[in-house]
Amino acid sequence: MLKSSGSRIIAGVVLLAGLILGTSLLALRSTGQLATAEGLLQAASAHVDNGSEAKSCLADVNGWQTAYGYDAGASRPQFETAAKDCQAIIDRTVAAVAG
Repeated sequence: MLKSSGSRIIAGVVLLAGLILGTSLLALRSTGQLATAEGLLQAASAHVDNGSEAKSCLADVNGWQTAYGYDAGASRPQFETAAKDCQAIIDRTVAAVAG
């Protein structure tokens, strides 16, 4: 056990310096993890954007399919164009997710 007040002060300063150093190292480590998480979030955001675009194109195809059914096939060319465009978007989305 520490007997003199001088040795207690020195021990306290050393302990305080160790705590400051430990906190600084933890902050630096957390900053690195934050940068990694930010990169993951940006990639996920791109996937969400691609998914939203695919969802919209599928709704467009569904609309043309419905029109095609009601107008006795008059809008089939628009339906086929929409389906082809949508397939390209889906293929691009799948490729982006696959890496």
